[in-house]
Amino acid sequence: MIRRLSTTIFLLTSFLILILLKLSLATTQQYPKNDPTQLLYTTSSSQAPNSSVGALPIRLITHNIRYATAYPSRGELPWYQRRTHLISELLYQTRFIPTSIICLQEVLHNQLLDVSSSLGGQWENVGVGRDDGKQAGEYSPIFFRRDVWELVGSESLWLSETPEKPSKGWGAGQPRILTVVVLKHRFEGRTIVVMNTHLDDQSSRARQESANLILRIAREYASGTRGTVAPGTPLFLAGDFNSEMEEEAYGVLARGGLIDLGVRVWGGRRYGHVNTYTGFWEGEREKRIDFLWLGPGAEVDGARGEEGERSWDKELEGESERVQESLGEEGARWKVIIEGYAVLESRFEDGVYNSDHRAVVGDLLLL
Repeated sequence: MIRRLSTTIFLLTSFLILILLKLSLATTQQYPKNDPTQLLYTTSSSQAPNSSVGALPIRLITHNIRYATAYPSRGELPWYQRRTHLISELLYQTRFIPTSIICLQEVLHNQLLDVSSSLGGQWENVGVGRDDGKQAGEYSPIFFRRDVWELVGSESLWLSETPEKPSKGWGAGQPRILTVVVLKHRFEGRTIVVMNTHLDDQSSRARQESANLILRIAREYASGTRGTVAPGTPLFLAGDFNSEMEEEAYGVLARGGLIDLGVRVWGGRRYGHVNTYTGFWEGEREKRIDFLWLGPGAEVDGARGEEGERSWDKELEGESERVQESLGEEGARWKVIIEGYAVLESRFEDGVYNSDHRAVVGDLLLL
C-alpha cells in the first residue's frame, strides 16, 4: 500500500513538473501579437554580429522577368513555360522574410495577374502599364505584404519632359516609367520610400536624362519636399538601368550620392554572379545592368570586412559624401547595414531560363 502511494505521488509530481516546464517555455517564446516579422527577428539577421537591437530587416529583390512575347527569341521559352520557374524563385526568396519587397520590370498585365495570384492574397502591388497609365504596356510594379507594410502613398511617373502623363522622352524607343511607393511598417512604425524603374535600351541621352530626373525625385523625397515623408526617410531604388558601370545613367546616380549595393557590400557578404543580364543563349555577352541603390543620405554602418576584401570605389565614396553634405541638416541622414547581396542563378539542369536577366537580392538592416 505504501509502495503504491509513493509511486502515485512520484508520477503526479513528475506530471506537474512537465506542465510547469511547458508553461515556462511558452512564456519565454511569446512574440508581440499579430507581428509576422517576429520570426525573422529571432531567427535571422537580428542574431548576426553586426546587427543592433531595434533594427528593421528588409529584403529587396529586383528582377526583369522578360515580357510575355508572342515571338520568343533564340533559346527563349514562352511565358507559360517560364512562369513556374520564376514565381517559384520569388516564393522561395520571400517565404520566411515578411518584410520583403519585390520590384519587377517588363511585366505585362497577364504576367502581373499570374505573379499576384501565385504570391497570395497577403501581397499587394502598385504599378501601371506604361503605354496608357492603366493596363496597356509593360509595368514596373512593386510588391509588398499588406499585413506588414501600410501603403502611405504612391505615384507613377514617366521618364520624359512630361512625367505626369504617358509619354516618351529624349529620343527613347519606348515610354519609360518610374513607380514609387511610400510604405510604413505596421508594427515598428518605420517609413521607407521604394522606387522601381526600367530605363530605355535605345537612347543614351534618354538614359542619362532619365537618371537625372530619378535623382531629382529621390532628392526631393530625401529632403522631405515631396510626398508626406520626413527628411532623412530611407529610400531605395531598384531596376533595370540598361547602363553598365562605366556608362551614363550609372555615373549620374553614383556621383549623385546614391550607393550601389553590389559595389559597397564586402566580399564575405556577396553571393552568386556578378553579371545580371544573360540573354537566352550562352553566346550572348553578359553584363551588369540591374541594380539596387541606397538613396540620398544613406550611411552604411557595420563591419568593414576582412583584410584584403574589396572596398568600394573611393572616388565615388567622396562624391557621395559631398552630395550628402549638400542635403543640409544632420536629420537628413539614415543608417543601414548591408547584411548581404546576391545575383541569383536563372537557369538550372532543365535548361530553362526563367528570364534573360538574373534576380538581384539585397538584405538590409535599417538602424
